[in-house]
Amino acid sequence: MATYWPHQGYYNHYPVYGGQVYAPPPPTYPSAYPPMQGGIPLTASSKWPKLNSLLGAGETLVRFDVRKHPREAILMNAYHLYGLQPAIISGSPVTYLRLYSKSIPWCIDIKANGRPITCRDVWDAIYDALQQEIDDSEWGMVVREKKLRETVENAVKKRKEGDKSNKIKRIDLLGEETMFKGLEKHDDLAKVRLLPGTEGCEETWFAAFSS
Repeated sequence: MATYWPHQGYYNHYPVYGGQVYAPPPPTYPSAYPPMQGGIPLTASSKWPKLNSLLGAGETLVRFDVRKHPREAILMNAYHLYGLQPAIISGSPVTYLRLYSKSIPWCIDIKANGRPITCRDVWDAIYDALQQEIDDSEWGMVVREKKLRETVENAVKKRKEGDKSNKIKRIDLLGEETMFKGLEKHDDLAKVRLLPGTEGCEETWFAAFSS
């Protein structure tokens, strides 16, 4: 597991195989929720009423290519203004959120200190997690499946056109499906996906990707 501290520029690795903990920057406002700048109202997802519609898979207009940082891939107004809205808009402020995906084997834990997790935190956490290089054991998992290996190798070749790194990254497992299209709920799958002996997270969501 790796803990990311956004403003310190390094990862602190714990001796645990698996997911990643993303710690957003400290709050810059005193209230429990970010201020609704410009009077922007919160809108709930039509499928999942607790979820901000900005993150609802199949309905959000904020979709971006995760090969680019969301700050660059998302319209400035959406990222810097709408992105300050809380990811979960009902109930008590949510400071811990877990992400899985059907497309990748890792989980991403997002933990905020002193404020609720925002839409922007979700976008940034997904990007940062996918930029991590895979390790030897993860490569061993890839090479066991011919189709997956071909997908990864093709993705690496294309990514190298704009990336000098020769290392294989987690994002390469997505192949052509690098468009983040939002979050969705799969409660039954989340129960199966939870590593036995570990604690679950009440707010567990699945990140959806497409080509």
